[in-house]
Amino acid sequence: DADNIFNGMEDTLLLDIAKSMKSATLAAVMSTMQPKRAEALTKLLAGLAKPPASIEALQQKTPT
Repeated sequence: DADNIFNGMEDTLLLDIAKSMKSATLAAVMSTMQPKRAEALTKLLAGLAKPPASIEALQQKTPT
């Protein structure tokens, strides 16, 4: 029961696991999660797609 495990998991660990899952598998698990928890995970995943606020922020993320 991955949904029960995900519902109680800490955000950073949940995000790391979710990023590594195939989208169809993740969607199936999220469809059975608690709605508020699935919403929180959706927001965390969406935050990964946001562009950096500035060139400086991008340079901080880029390894030298």
